Order: sequence, then C-alpha cells, then structure tokens
Amino acid sequence: MPICDACGEPCDTISVDFGIGAYEFGSERGVHHDYGDASDCCEADVVEGGRRMIRSAVHVARKDHKPHMGRAFIKKGDKYEVFVYFHWRSGGGSWFTQKKAVLERAPIPLETALAPH
Repeated sequence: MPICDACGEPCDTISVDFGIGAYEFGSERGVHHDYGDASDCCEADVVEGGRRMIRSAVHVARKDHKPHMGRAFIKKGDKYEVFVYFHWRSGGGSWFTQKKAVLERAPIPLETALAPH
C-alpha cells in the first residue's frame, strides 16, 4: 500500500512538476519541467508501507488539552475519542500516531454563559 513519506497516511500518487520554471541562459529562454510522482496530501515522496489502527477508546477529559499540530482543543468535561495508529515503511522504520476527535462538548455553566463580557 502506498503511503506518504511525510505524514505516513495512505495516499494516491499524483504527477507534480518539480522543475525550476522559467529561466534565461545568455540570450536563450526556456521553461524547465521535471515531472515526478508525489503524494496527493503533502506532495512528498510515496513509499511502500501501511497503516493500521491498533486502539480506539472513548474518554471524558479531566483537564484541558492544549491543541498541538492541528489536533482539536479539548476542554475539561468534553467526551472525546482517541485513535492510535501504527505506521510502517517497507524496508524502513515504524512509528505510532495518535488522533483525538471530540464527540460531545461539555455544557457551559449558566453563570459563565450569562456573565457580562
């Protein structure tokens, strides 16, 4: 299965122009094209490997979670699901990633909702 070399997610291969574009050498002008294969998500190299979800669990936040690298901001009392993935490359290394998704937001206390801003 092809995966993106940058993010490790399964991807499709697209053709991308890695050329330098328009150039001038002396009195000659031209356009340089260098077409190559890249992933459709990050335009990085495509390598053989895979991804498998190894764990999924639902939690209620006991404290605020700070956002990190595009992850959702989760506040105390929110119900959220955690997904743990195992990624690997053929002939290369392997790693784990974790993603969180908010399922249910905690209700806002009435005093906070009615307080003047």
